[in-house]
Amino acid sequence: MDVNADVATRRTAAVAVAAAGGLHLVLVPEYLAELPWLGVSFLVAGAATGCAAYRLWRSDDTRAWILAVLVSGGMILGFVSSRTLGLFGYGSADWAEGIPSLLVEVVVLALFARRAAVMGGRRRVTR
Repeated sequence: MDVNADVATRRTAAVAVAAAGGLHLVLVPEYLAELPWLGVSFLVAGAATGCAAYRLWRSDDTRAWILAVLVSGGMILGFVSSRTLGLFGYGSADWAEGIPSLLVEVVVLALFARRAAVMGGRRRVTR
């Protein structure tokens, strides 16, 4: 993968993780009123995704990639858990409401997997 592709991958991930955070931030007031801990978790996720997005946009920052993957994966896990097992007193049967967020979170994970595969290939070539 050339430098331009690296930048495009990184910036696409930045937009996707920012979108996931934005979708959660919009819901903060609703969830703060319903279950304060859930509203706070959405607020924290929004801040973390904003930080990851900013850093990914500017440079190839491994810590930002890790943060983006952890937050995106955590949001996916939380969503699925809340629809199946229940999540600390919260449960919902509405799977459709999370589709937009799930899509951008999966994009973040897929782009990270692509980057990791390319970086792994570069390490093997340089040895």
